[in-house]
Amino acid sequence: MTDSTTRSTSSAVENGRDAVADARANLADTVDAVRGKAGEVGDRLPEVVDRVRTGAADSARTFQSWPESTQQLVAAFSLGLGVGLTLTGAPRLAVGITLVPAMLVAATILGNERPAGRPKLA
Repeated sequence: MTDSTTRSTSSAVENGRDAVADARANLADTVDAVRGKAGEVGDRLPEVVDRVRTGAADSARTFQSWPESTQQLVAAFSLGLGVGLTLTGAPRLAVGITLVPAMLVAATILGNERPAGRPKLA
């Protein structure tokens, strides 16, 4: 090998080592940042769960207070919109969101048709 080839090879090796060292340093910083954010999320999680649970219970009570004909109309509209979006190739998330009211109607019907002696869940 010539001196220029040896110098370029050792230079490339040094550049590679420097790049690996920089990547390790950046990775350590990134891991520390992720740990910090995960801790914050973990601290807030119980509060978020309580808010979601309260909001869901309020929504269920409001929905159950509607007349049965209104619930059926909402369910029919929800199913029709969901089928239409499915046929047009809409994203699954959009289809799922449109079917939520129909699922609420089904849950209400199932909740009202429980065996005698069994308490309501909510």
